Amino acid sequence: MGADRVVSLSVLFQGREVFSENRSLPLERLPVRELPAETSMLPPRPVEEGAVRMLFLPLYALPTEQDGATLRAAADIAAADLVAVLFNTEVSAEAAQVLLQAVGSGGRRVVPVYCGGGSGGLPAGDALDLLMHGSGADLPYRAGLLVGSTLLVLLDSRRSGVVLDEEKWLVDQLALGKVAAHRIVVSCRPFEPWTARQAPELAPRYRYYEKLLRGDVSLLVSSSHPAFFSGAYGQVPVLSPGCATGAPEPLLSTPAAQPRAASIVDLVPGQPPRVLAISLEHPGDSLEIVVPSKVGNYERRK
Repeated sequence: MGADRVVSLSVLFQGREVFSENRSLPLERLPVRELPAETSMLPPRPVEEGAVRMLFLPLYALPTEQDGATLRAAADIAAADLVAVLFNTEVSAEAAQVLLQAVGSGGRRVVPVYCGGGSGGLPAGDALDLLMHGSGADLPYRAGLLVGSTLLVLLDSRRSGVVLDEEKWLVDQLALGKVAAHRIVVSCRPFEPWTARQAPELAPRYRYYEKLLRGDVSLLVSSSHPAFFSGAYGQVPVLSPGCATGAPEPLLSTPAAQPRAASIVDLVPGQPPRVLAISLEHPGDSLEIVVPSKVGNYERRK
């Protein structure tokens, strides 16, 4: 708040000062309030022919009732064609079904992806309503799904090591999906870690890298580290979609964790995927998350 202005008055007579006085002139006091932080409103869903919007909700803890309401609000505002709920935590079939129904309210298509293991009988969500692509599906763990003009491939995370039939199935899916405008692969295992968390990785990575590269994959979405990073691993575009529930962890070589976030991927035929991080504190806002230029062998998108 500014100080009052001081006004001086002097009267001179025959060159001599005969009167002098200082008066303070009060400044008008206006109410002061803190300005709200600048927010970036979420861009609308693309309207081009064949365009698809996907929302990825990575869960690292069982959602509370408040979390469930927030996730539903994020899904409502995103207006996505498909919501992928990535379970990086053990969950019962009953709890998963309640959450999937909440997120999928209004007829929204929802696909659960179980990254934290799980037992038999887990629900497949509304993925069965989608057009199945190819054969060998085992929902909700593995499937090829057509979402508009986009092929969505879910890799099975229950088996580790060299799994030849899984590699062959991936190659077949990508070959059949050559006519799709985009090919999105969802794997609970990344090429390399993004955080210090101990989590399974794609192995052997060079074999999967070659298959994804030859299959002209538009984006590999890997959910096993609670952090957001959009970039590339060599020539393969990659995304770690953030942390919607649970505690975010710092990216490798960074001191602080990011805020809780989920990811939107807009897919327009003829254009590369557009990735947006969205706030879970204010679901209608996109987030400008600053990430380092490199994390391990990942490079940030230019």
